[in-house]
Amino acid sequence: MEDPAEDPTEVTRAHSEAFQGWMIEAPSASTALNKHKGPRRFFRWLMQDEEEIDRSPMERVRQPKTAKELIPVIRDDDTNHGKAAASRVRFGPKAARPVRRGERCACASVAA
Repeated sequence: MEDPAEDPTEVTRAHSEAFQGWMIEAPSASTALNKHKGPRRFFRWLMQDEEEIDRSPMERVRQPKTAKELIPVIRDDDTNHGKAAASRVRFGPKAARPVRRGERCACASVAA
């Protein structure tokens, strides 16, 4: 029997679960999930496309769950403050108005 680090066909479910346990200690649950997906795809490829193994060692290893993070809500006071600041913004010497159909934009009169 070869070393699983040298021959991926020697990797067992126990190796996969140990890797998973190590990855759960990662700084982020999403990192652990992403690190789980790579070996899962690799062993599926090794089994289905290359026919090097009969079963994937990742077959029944569950993927780590990621915590659902709540997005902070902007308070009404903050929203009103932002709206008030935006209403005071003016572009150019006077407030811009929409260009009407058939009318040329003022910027089009600049010589090329």
